[in-house]
Amino acid sequence: MGWDLEIARRELRRASEADPSWAVPVCWLGQLAVVLGENEDAIAAVKRARELEPFSPLTAFIAAAVLVFSRSFEDADYMARQAVELDPSFPSGYAAVGWVKQHNRRYEEAITAFRRCAELTSRSPLALVFLGSALADAGRLDETRAILDEMETRGADSWHLGQLYWKLGQEDQAFSLFDRAARERNALFFILARVPGLEAMTRDARWYGVLRRAGLEQVASVYEAQHRA
Repeated sequence: MGWDLEIARRELRRASEADPSWAVPVCWLGQLAVVLGENEDAIAAVKRARELEPFSPLTAFIAAAVLVFSRSFEDADYMARQAVELDPSFPSGYAAVGWVKQHNRRYEEAITAFRRCAELTSRSPLALVFLGSALADAGRLDETRAILDEMETRGADSWHLGQLYWKLGQEDQAFSLFDRAARERNALFFILARVPGLEAMTRDARWYGVLRRAGLEQVASVYEAQHRA
C-alpha cells in the first residue's frame, strides 16, 4: 500500500479548519507542500503559522525547516535564530541553525550548533546524524565514523545510519539501508533528505529508485525536476 499524500493533505486541512487558531496543522501543510514541490504554498503556510503563534519555538523551527527545504536560506537563518531566541533549551532550533551554517559551508559553526542539539536530546540519533554529516563535510571523517559506531551501538534506525554510510563513501550500504527505511515506513527518509549535505545523494538515480519502490512516484518526480532546474 502506497503513501497517500493527498489524504494527508485533506486531513490536515480538516484539522486546520476545525480550529483556525491552531498553527500545528498549518505547519505540517507547509512541510507537505515542500515534499510535493509547491514551495510558494509551503512558505505561505509557515508564514501563516507564525502569525498564529508568533512566540512558539516549534512553529519557528518548522518555518525554518520549510525554508531550508525550499532553499530560502536567508529567511531560514532568521527563523532558525528566532527559534533559539524564543527558547534556548529547544533542541530543534539548533538543528535549523546548523543546517543554515552547513549550507553556507561554515562547518565549524554548524558542528557547534549540532553538538548543542545532541546535548539537549541526550545524543539522539536524529541529532547525531546531523552532527556526523557536518563533521564529514569538514573533512573530519574519523569523528564521523565514531558517531556512526555510536549510533549502531544504540540501535539507530536505517535512515539515520544510511546517511552516514553515504557520507563515508559506502554508497551501496547506504542505499540498502534507505530501501529498508522505506519498507519500515519511516517518513523522515524522504522529508529530511532535503537537509544540506545530502544534495549529491538525492541527485543519484538510485535515490529515485528508492522512492518509486516505496510508491512515492510524485515525490521522486519532484526531486528529479528540482535537480534538472
